[in-house]
Amino acid sequence: KKTIRIMSTLLLLLVNLVLNNVYARITIDLTPHDLKSPIEYSITNTFVLAHTGDSHSIEMSNSLDRIYTGQIAIGTPATQYFDVVFDTGSADLWVFSSYHTCFTAASCSKDWNKYQCSSEDTCCFFNDIMNDYDHYLSSSYQSLSEHSWSITYGKGSATGYLSQDSVSIGGLTAQNQVFAEATSWSDLLISCYEPMSGILGFAMKAASEDGSNTIMENLYEQNQIESKLFSVALKGSDESSKLIIGEPDDTYYKNDIVWGSVIQPTSTGMWFTQLTGIVNTPASVLSADGEYEWVDSCMDSAPCLALIDTGTSYITVPTAVYESLIDYILSYVANSGSTAQCLRYNTDFMCATKSYTPDEDLPYLWFQLGDYAFKLSPSQYMLTGSDSCAVGYDCMGISALDSMGEHTYILGDTFLRYFYVVFDESNARIGIGSMEEEMTAAIPRPATTDVWTYIETGSYIIGAVGIVACIVASLWKLRKPSNLWLWDRQQRIQRVEQMLAEDTACKEQHDNTVSTEVSTENTEQPELRSTDYRTTLRDHRKAFLDATMICVEGRRPDTQNTANFNTDDTFSDGDEYDRDEDVDGYQVL
Repeated sequence: KKTIRIMSTLLLLLVNLVLNNVYARITIDLTPHDLKSPIEYSITNTFVLAHTGDSHSIEMSNSLDRIYTGQIAIGTPATQYFDVVFDTGSADLWVFSSYHTCFTAASCSKDWNKYQCSSEDTCCFFNDIMNDYDHYLSSSYQSLSEHSWSITYGKGSATGYLSQDSVSIGGLTAQNQVFAEATSWSDLLISCYEPMSGILGFAMKAASEDGSNTIMENLYEQNQIESKLFSVALKGSDESSKLIIGEPDDTYYKNDIVWGSVIQPTSTGMWFTQLTGIVNTPASVLSADGEYEWVDSCMDSAPCLALIDTGTSYITVPTAVYESLIDYILSYVANSGSTAQCLRYNTDFMCATKSYTPDEDLPYLWFQLGDYAFKLSPSQYMLTGSDSCAVGYDCMGISALDSMGEHTYILGDTFLRYFYVVFDESNARIGIGSMEEEMTAAIPRPATTDVWTYIETGSYIIGAVGIVACIVASLWKLRKPSNLWLWDRQQRIQRVEQMLAEDTACKEQHDNTVSTEVSTENTEQPELRSTDYRTTLRDHRKAFLDATMICVEGRRPDTQNTANFNTDDTFSDGDEYDRDEDVDGYQVL
């Protein structure tokens, strides 16, 4: 019975561990969501927000579709300008300091090799593509240099110290803004073709490395804006890109904005939302009745996260998904009659530039948010021209990255260039608008695979069996004394009492028989009669103890227990049995 209880408990623990392992795959905790409305996605017919005053837009420069920079000013007077990356994937503001420890050169293209700027231990500053901040030129500067600072990105890092000054952006000024002066940095942050002078983070305060207010937080607290709301419209190199603080610009989207809740904004501070699937289709139309293939179905047992990050050039996906996507495209090219000459080269997917027309020879890619899907055509996710990775070949603007976690994606500039994205920190949501004439309905996800259905059903059955086993074992236990030793002792005492009763009956029967025999014997030999009586009684007693053959119903001889008796002793009517001795045998007192 103990074994049954232990086994049922172990089974329940095993089921619990299996289910916990399933839902622990994601580093960011998620509540399993409903298929039709995961985490309260919704769609609005009109874009209605609390009034936020006039919009403040900042023009952004596109450098080879890799980084987007906008201008800010630091200090009083606001005469020190910096082209910084507007990055929704971080929360800190930092710029290069005039008091850095790096090599200083006039021209990046001419002096890069001279100073060996590509080596890991070399830091370079180039006057033609970078500006540096001199705090002694600002009357509003406050020193916080006793506080060191460092930050690490997916590509590169920087170190320095904190400072405080006025920061102006789009006609707005955040007073006493804490930021960092970088005195040393990794040259992975520097490229002659991607000029910048720092990074301005637009993630939320929880993501800040130093815990200080973000620029949006300060603008809001200082009544410069009425809501922590901004949007970005990233475009190709031949179009104008903007960051807009305040009211969104409806010239960048048609129809409706699809809203998605931000996942854990106060704990991560990052613009994470949830995907409801990634799909491949051979044509530019997505339909549940048409031909499609899941890249990631984002099941309830393995939900998908997407970080909306303007500071990442490409779309990043987990390695397993990346390899599966390449396999699908190669299979599609081989079996669809496509003229594209494509191959896998190390970790890259490449197609010969002159061999194909992207939108005719490669499949389409769809990212689903809530009940709607957003399309990327092959001409949008393939990098061509100056963006290409090799002469004569086009590469994908999609790369593999596992450090974000399983089923976790970064929707970087490759995706964001074709949609208008609204970041609403005050309401913890992200909105995506499209220039498509009609919104495309998402394909319903499978809630779970057949395997998971069986596992779920099996876990319920195992749990139910375990509970029933525990109940039965408990009821059975109630039928007996709680002390197992006491119950066993009672059973043995009852067995001995039964044997005593049988022995008494046999003795009475024997006495009657002997009495009859004695009465018929010769009365002239009393001593012999007495001797024969005792001998006969002893013989019967010995036979009873050795074979248990007198009036015992089918009981086999027990040589171990009979060893406790002294068969040479005389048995008399006054004898009694000591029950305080071993109850399997009994002794004559």
